[in-house]
Amino acid sequence: MTVGPSETLGQAAELPAVAAQGDILYYNGTSWVVLTAGTSGQFLKTQGAGANPVWSTLNIKVAVTQWATAGGTTSTTFVDVADATVTISGLDAGTTYDLIAFVTSHVRSNDGAHSGLGLVINGVMVTETRLFTQQANVDWAFSIIGMASGLTGATSYIAKLQTKVPSGSNTINNSLLNSEIVVIAIAR
Repeated sequence: MTVGPSETLGQAAELPAVAAQGDILYYNGTSWVVLTAGTSGQFLKTQGAGANPVWSTLNIKVAVTQWATAGGTTSTTFVDVADATVTISGLDAGTTYDLIAFVTSHVRSNDGAHSGLGLVINGVMVTETRLFTQQANVDWAFSIIGMASGLTGATSYIAKLQTKVPSGSNTINNSLLNSEIVVIAIAR
């Protein structure tokens, strides 16, 4: 096993004594150093080449909102779905986050309608889809997933579901039943 640029483990003169269970031995660029065991639940995090490893705690926040029924729209531009907005808060302003949002819902087709659905995170449409069914009064399930990367500087972010009647369709949008929107913020 190579210890340094020109040493092997058997030749190393300045290896520190590693006495405690869970301690980690690493090379800091000039000598071998002991990183004492972290606390329960922490993970060993690399900080890239030229930086020492550290123990870190995973920083994840989750926010959920649920709604029972949201009616359709005749709008051909995206409008907010009633009760389909969630704010994830308690974030550190100086930390960069990746946000993942997903919506699960049952859709009731009122009349074989088209639906345009969009997932908005922090004011930006991150996912847009079009749903269509030819049968009236049918319930079916769907999910939408979207992500916004590298958000920083705020202590809260908003995710919401928007809907519209797609261009070329004159039908009223489907109704959303028993739905939820979940947002997960993962600190980098």
